[in-house]
Amino acid sequence: MVQPFRELSEDEQIKELATLASVFLTKYDLTPKTVEMINHGYNSTLGIVTEDGEKFALRTNVNSPRSDANLRAEIAWMRALSAEGSISLPRPVPASNGDLISYQWSDAIGRTMPAILFSWLEGREVNDLQEFGEPLVSAGRLMADLHRLGRDFQLPQGAALKTFDDVLWGFNDHLRTSEGPLRQEDRNLFTTALSKISDIVARLYASTPSQIIHADIHGGNLMWHNKTLSVFDFDDCGIGLPIQDLGVSLYYFREPENRANLLKGYTQVADLPPHEDGDFEALFLQRRLQLLNYLLESETASHRDLIEPFLETSRTEATAFLQR
Repeated sequence: MVQPFRELSEDEQIKELATLASVFLTKYDLTPKTVEMINHGYNSTLGIVTEDGEKFALRTNVNSPRSDANLRAEIAWMRALSAEGSISLPRPVPASNGDLISYQWSDAIGRTMPAILFSWLEGREVNDLQEFGEPLVSAGRLMADLHRLGRDFQLPQGAALKTFDDVLWGFNDHLRTSEGPLRQEDRNLFTTALSKISDIVARLYASTPSQIIHADIHGGNLMWHNKTLSVFDFDDCGIGLPIQDLGVSLYYFREPENRANLLKGYTQVADLPPHEDGDFEALFLQRRLQLLNYLLESETASHRDLIEPFLETSRTEATAFLQR
């Protein structure tokens, strides 16, 4: 009997995914020389070097519930941005059959897994830099450009994306349901906080047109190389508001100087999206609770150890938010 993926250790999960990646790569016109895990988290991405020295990144959707229609929307958006030319980002690489999405059954994970092969981005992730100033100003400009280009983007036939007007963005709710692992007092706290955030989100949607947004621009999804910033990992993109996109990024860049630099870059290109005092604080807590909700259902072994400390900080931040 195959041991469920959730019960495997970190090393066992990585070994399983490396084996799966080798099967995926048979679907492409390339000969891999090395296959190495470079990120094992929400999704898992493996670095591929071919016999010819070419580099690629293979993303397997381990925890992401993206449907085929969602993945095709993501690819369409990335290809539209590539064609426009002002945003640096990876290119999806077609398999031998011409499709940009590959599928393979995994016994350990217990379902058919999708994967996308991307061209390689040179450089260092912004999270790994010692100085964030110039990269974060560039990130602000990049985000404003994405918002400008996203306003008129239309999904092609057969593609679909979630709309982010729901406080948990359509993911299964592990924070408010009695079947979840949380204590009743935690559920009560988070239910009250999410209700207040929902009211704020509803007001924002009533006053601002929605559009496609990246929804996960942070230092681990930005690559800095020769003074050029690239953005990748569009797996969370959906139909939302520019202010939500900013809220997500500012959640991760918590130092006042970092937030100031991101906003500086944004306002060099566009005005800040409409919002009221306190809206960003609500969006920060929303992101925190979304991440807690994700950790509670994650299949990734390393995430189990994160739950308790993340839960404790979430309690503190939700309480402070409600006391404002």
